[in-house]
Amino acid sequence: MHAFHLPFTGVFLGGFSVLVIGMLAHFERHPFKQIIKATLIVMAVKASVNPMTSPMAYVAVGFQGLCGAAIFSLPFRNLLMSMGFAMLAMLESAFQKLLILTIFVGKEWLAALDIFYNSVCKTFGFNQDYPFSMLVVILYLSIYCLWGILLGIWIHKLPGQILLRRTLYQDLTPAAEAVSVPKKRGKGKMLILILLIGFVGFYTFFMLSKGQGSDLTFIVLRTLIIVLVWFYIFLPIWKQYIQRKLTEMKHEEMPDILSFIPVISAYVKPLYNAVSKEFKGLRKWKEFVLGLIVISLRTDENQ
Repeated sequence: MHAFHLPFTGVFLGGFSVLVIGMLAHFERHPFKQIIKATLIVMAVKASVNPMTSPMAYVAVGFQGLCGAAIFSLPFRNLLMSMGFAMLAMLESAFQKLLILTIFVGKEWLAALDIFYNSVCKTFGFNQDYPFSMLVVILYLSIYCLWGILLGIWIHKLPGQILLRRTLYQDLTPAAEAVSVPKKRGKGKMLILILLIGFVGFYTFFMLSKGQGSDLTFIVLRTLIIVLVWFYIFLPIWKQYIQRKLTEMKHEEMPDILSFIPVISAYVKPLYNAVSKEFKGLRKWKEFVLGLIVISLRTDENQ
């Protein structure tokens, strides 16, 4: 998902992170230290697998870990606590993406949304202006908030669901070829540049067609400069920094975790095929996540 820069990546990957933190909190008697340790290991693995990962991804992971460690260290635990943690983690991811979009494109993208929406309305005979951009932002945040509530409920039920499935999926045969961790990110980098340049081009054409070209040069140059600085100056410096820190962070679990990734990857396709035969729609994906957790725990026990 990161390689192809798919939308709502934070919903799925962040959601899975939230579930794992919830599991750590359930099985650890004193979860604060263990969750913080797991968070640091995740960052180290992320840096090892893909040093060009955006710094904002580390911010999101760090926030989830700190937030989970603080909330689940309280002397009481209930459904509201799980929901509160999941909502905070998801909303941070949503606000972070809006902030990045504003930094890259500028706040003018909100005004552009309003202009586009109102022009479409006038085409169909509706002349009332409406702050459409705020509606889009509220809807976007609502999706993350609702997903956080659902994740919080799931966290509360997850340990029991895992225990009920502890004997399932024992007969799955791993695929002959494991899914390898991608080494090269050049294509993904080029794709995001093409998409951003395409967006700038569309934005330029749209603003000119509305007779608002006075600030257009500044907007286009600002966006292109930020994109070029981000990809060709900041990220290479960040890569060197992460690689240096990675050599300093010596976690004894790191080699085992890195060797564990292809082992679990080999079960992804067989598990998906098995789950698809029994379930459809959202239930299929829920069962897939549960099955993946069960297989991960069982494989770890066997090793």
